[in-house]
Amino acid sequence: MDDSQLSFDFHGPDDGKNTYIDWAKTRESGHPSSKPNAPIKLRPIGKRKAGGSVLPASWSSALAMILGVVLVYLCMFGYLGLYRGWQGGKTVPASAQESSAEAPEAQRQDKKPITLDVKAGMMASEIARFAEAKGVVESADGFLAYLKETGLASRLRTGSYQLSKDMGSEALARLLTQAPATKVVVQPGWTIKSVDQYLAHRSGADEGAFEKAVDDLVAENGLSFGEGWLLAGAYDTNDPKALAEAMYQGMLDAIGENLDSPVIARYGVDSVLVIASLIQSETQDAGQMPVISGIIQNRLKAGMPLGIDATTRYELDDWENPIPQSVYEKDTPYNTRRKPGLPPSGISCPSREALHAACWPKETDALYYLHDPQGGLHTSLTYEEHLRAIKRYLDT
Repeated sequence: MDDSQLSFDFHGPDDGKNTYIDWAKTRESGHPSSKPNAPIKLRPIGKRKAGGSVLPASWSSALAMILGVVLVYLCMFGYLGLYRGWQGGKTVPASAQESSAEAPEAQRQDKKPITLDVKAGMMASEIARFAEAKGVVESADGFLAYLKETGLASRLRTGSYQLSKDMGSEALARLLTQAPATKVVVQPGWTIKSVDQYLAHRSGADEGAFEKAVDDLVAENGLSFGEGWLLAGAYDTNDPKALAEAMYQGMLDAIGENLDSPVIARYGVDSVLVIASLIQSETQDAGQMPVISGIIQNRLKAGMPLGIDATTRYELDDWENPIPQSVYEKDTPYNTRRKPGLPPSGISCPSREALHAACWPKETDALYYLHDPQGGLHTSLTYEEHLRAIKRYLDT
């Protein structure tokens, strides 16, 4: 196949000595019981006559009797109050239950981002009313007054903004008068270097800023490598550090969706990410990815060199010019024509589809494949069959 293309074919078993498979390392007390009070014994008041009537001993005795009864009732009510209070400590009152259940939800709502879409022709008063209704500013009139005083009312920009409660008029005005973050689309197969160059040329970032951000991210998270740990896709920031972190988090999320993969269980996350980047370098067709993944798995199991020329191109940082045969004869870490196993890192930013294919390869007995000039994929079981496919699809 033409070496100038980004899809490359597997080569024959004589491309390198089978020695070993160099797998990448995987990061891989109860409430006290209440006792009832002892029975209260009341002393007889006065003496009984034969007829059963009570004779008071004296006025002082009568007064003592009244005070005694009052005291007894006070004790009984006090006991019941304490008992009920203790009982109330065992269960949360209904009102308290409602407030405790609502508090976490209210907190979640406070932290939930508020999206404001400012469209062309939208009046500042509409924005102000929305901000007041969502609790972003205390008063719509106050926000409008601030815009008038600062001369910012005519400088509000269209775009989608993420707001938060209690931002205040000044912070909101500052946000709405700045250009919204530019969406960056990192194409599948781009390298860290190519992303860095894109940001420098298109977004005005300092050259090397993204590469440094990735290096810092690798050190902070204890990663074995950076290339391959960043997920391709669209992101709402062109800040190098924020973009690197967003791409890394994107990859973590994508890995989380495939943690039950048998390939991850066997080889580890690092190796799967390397495989995903290799698949991405071989095809942009998501339908072909599981097949190529299956063939890569077969060659790894057999201890055969992968023969993926894109790894050498990554090592040379040359994706256009033909690669001299002498380069393939060198025993270098990324020369997968000679060195069995995986290269020491990924070689690009894989897509979510490439990662999924690496985690879930298609079962196949094939050991070889090639792409025809139209991009069609053709697989072969043996080297002889592969040679015939080359003659049929490429030597015409």
